[in-house]
Amino acid sequence: MDNLQDVLTVAATVVEYFLFAYLAVAFIVYALKSPSTVKPSRVVSVPQKAWERSVAPTTALAGMAS
Repeated sequence: MDNLQDVLTVAATVVEYFLFAYLAVAFIVYALKSPSTVKPSRVVSVPQKAWERSVAPTTALAGMAS
């Protein structure tokens, strides 16, 4: 019975190590990919600036008209 308990303990320890290793790798991959998920918010600001540039001549013309 002790032999079976030792085998189960070793098996549980190995499974636990693999689980922690998997979580560590998943966290590292997530941490490395997180800057690329920030890029779309920067890309959104580019059309916004283009929109501001396209509005700027209109406001300049409105200023001259008044």
